Amino acid sequence: MSALENILLVANLLSSRSAVTIEAICSLCHVSDRTARQYIEFLTKANVPVYYDDRDKGFRLVRKDGVRVDHLRIDEVIVMILALKKLSRIVNDAYRTAIDDLIQKILSGQSFSVDALQAILSGTGGTVLSSKDLSVLLTSHIINVAIATERKLHLTLKKSGQEEKTIAIIRPRLQFNRGWHIVENSPEDNERIDLKDILSAAII
Repeated sequence: MSALENILLVANLLSSRSAVTIEAICSLCHVSDRTARQYIEFLTKANVPVYYDDRDKGFRLVRKDGVRVDHLRIDEVIVMILALKKLSRIVNDAYRTAIDDLIQKILSGQSFSVDALQAILSGTGGTVLSSKDLSVLLTSHIINVAIATERKLHLTLKKSGQEEKTIAIIRPRLQFNRGWHIVENSPEDNERIDLKDILSAAII
């Protein structure tokens, strides 16, 4: 195919997929990494609203209709709801009611079962939400929901003196052995991840 045909193919991929990786462009267009990036650059210069999503590790198209609530991942829903719960503590009753209604709309708009999510989030009390840093709480909720719903986890780890790295846990479960760890729910995999080493978590 010609360069123009490849660029049109990339534009079509961006409109039909949630994210498109450079590897996917290289594979489908039979081009080098450099050429694939040139295609993205060409689309950007042509005012096609493309941006790189670091979490999905691919390029996405900015859609005019915005992000639909039912297209959010479970971990994104958890982040949004905890942020709203935190906000509801510093507004008046009228806004607090509006926030509670918004949380219910977000939950009811999900394509996945929210029973496990509601059970975990309902245990988030005011004392916990008053903390300045909710990172550990977010990580805990995301991990617990992933285990309850049997979803794959992506963890970003940061050990002291080492660079960040990302790993995937297909069937996560918690294990206590001189502290809490995440392990693969499989007897063949003995890797244990200390919860203290987790920088962030995402559900796939």
